[in-house]
Amino acid sequence: MQRRGFLKQSLSAVALGAAAGCTQGEHPTDSARAADPAHLHRDAIVIDTYGKLYLEDFQKGQVDAIVHGIGVEEIFRSDAREGIIEPPEVGKNICDNLFEGADEVKRVLQRVDEILQQSVGRNPDAVELALSSSDVKRIAGAGKIAVIPMLNAGWIDNDLAVLRMYHRMGIRVFALTHIAAFDWVDSSGELNPKPGLNDFGREVVRECNRIGMLVDVSHASDQAFWDTVHTSSRPIIATHSGCRALCCVQRNLTDEMLRTLAENGGVVSIFTVPSYLDTKALNDMMATRFLPDYTDRDLRLAEQFSDPWEIAAAMRNTLDSHSYTEEIDLPPIDVFLDHIDHAVKVAGIDHVAVSSDNEPVEGLEDRSQWPNLTRGLVKRGYGDRDIRKILGENFLRVWDQAAGTSDLS
Repeated sequence: MQRRGFLKQSLSAVALGAAAGCTQGEHPTDSARAADPAHLHRDAIVIDTYGKLYLEDFQKGQVDAIVHGIGVEEIFRSDAREGIIEPPEVGKNICDNLFEGADEVKRVLQRVDEILQQSVGRNPDAVELALSSSDVKRIAGAGKIAVIPMLNAGWIDNDLAVLRMYHRMGIRVFALTHIAAFDWVDSSGELNPKPGLNDFGREVVRECNRIGMLVDVSHASDQAFWDTVHTSSRPIIATHSGCRALCCVQRNLTDEMLRTLAENGGVVSIFTVPSYLDTKALNDMMATRFLPDYTDRDLRLAEQFSDPWEIAAAMRNTLDSHSYTEEIDLPPIDVFLDHIDHAVKVAGIDHVAVSSDNEPVEGLEDRSQWPNLTRGLVKRGYGDRDIRKILGENFLRVWDQAAGTSDLS
């Protein structure tokens, strides 16, 4: 049986609701449907706007699409803080990529190829690549998982031609930075001597606008966020962030950022990572385990191997699947819902989405439990139309607006 047997009816219901003149927060005319969370969740387009594709998890059938963050996992870490709590120190590098320049691009291309071939190419009956919002709807309607490729950071070797090449390969969401800064953009973990975007960084944002690439600012520094939103002529997204007003972590967005993102037409996607949602979980994480063990491992491998490709291969062979969430008390789903409520209150219902970053809160331990999110939103008084927006429609809208009518010549 296809996962989305009700897709056609869903789209018709949205159109009828609009025709009836429903306003934000109201239930559509068919209020019984809004009161049935299981039906609503099954009927909606449900998108995890940032995570990894684990096929067995997705085949449980509660999420239709994933924005798959593709990154180079081999980061040589030199400091365990990651700059997530206090503002980073200007000019202090907390981690270094093993690869630079052309080698960096080569490794990224290898990783993109691995993901597209292994996760998508080898499972054509279950997974399909989505290069547009219409692809997502078609793939979901066919009962398959839509995979939207995203590049985790701007590994372009300061060359806009490389950015265009990634787009031609299928990358549709482009994060300016992750943990480490580039010379043209800094992150919430590392600040350049002149923070924010430099002139080339602004060119990157404008080129993303031109070719129809959705720009992600979740790991950008505060100044890089402001420079991006003021440079971009199209809406942008924070694919995995929380609200700094509720959990004071540098990676989260302030209320002023949320309001400005909404004015830009963009979307903040609230994620389920405990340490960014809940102060107690953050403190427990810092007390339990963070990155020193990985730092020690990387230093040991650097002494053992001289070639960065050999170090990278050794890192991949010693990846630890252990997560700090196995050793802390997970915050309840209500903490996650509190961040959604706050973002909706500040930014508006049209500017909020959801993501996992493959981390759990209690009640959302894996994607089979995502209907609990819909139940929670119904319990908090959200109407049918608003829940559909949060679950997926807001992301599809901002993606459409970012893509626009591109000049690809």
